[in-house]
Amino acid sequence: ACSAATCVATGFPCGVGGCGGFIAGLILYSGDRAATWSVATVPSNVGNLSHVTCANSADCMAIGTTGPPGTSSSAAVLISTSYGAKWIAMSAPSASLSGVACVAYSQCYVDGATRAGAPVMFRSANFGATWSRLRVPAGVASVGSIDCSTMTDCLAFGVAKVGANPLSLMTVNSGHIWRVGHL
Repeated sequence: ACSAATCVATGFPCGVGGCGGFIAGLILYSGDRAATWSVATVPSNVGNLSHVTCANSADCMAIGTTGPPGTSSSAAVLISTSYGAKWIAMSAPSASLSGVACVAYSQCYVDGATRAGAPVMFRSANFGATWSRLRVPAGVASVGSIDCSTMTDCLAFGVAKVGANPLSLMTVNSGHIWRVGHL
């Protein structure tokens, strides 16, 4: 994710075929439009990090898991207010997270699935300090990514319960109501 001259990327530094051992979650950051990269400081209990978003050049959020891959882990939500250089853990919704979007320092969204596999979406109005669960429309079996163009307008993608039909989910009111479209 890049915003102005700052770029942040998550990764799991493994070669093709696996890792051979646990490697902590990795976040790289660049302050020179990706000409050079540095390894960020992340909490020691962070496992795999899958997605990152930046609300502006200084404020970013990453999602992933805690603990080594293959173990019983929980969701991880990290924030940085230092251009991606240092990250701290925030409260995480009780779900397996698959998408994250922040459009302002305060307004962030995540989506994913409960332990039972039901689709879930959450909004934070305080940069991940607390999360409010949003209602997922009936007929949606899973959600996998989310992006927002403003604090109120977001688009997510998922799959319908009947068959594997792709869906789009759109909100224009901060996730209070999601409209479902068939792709």
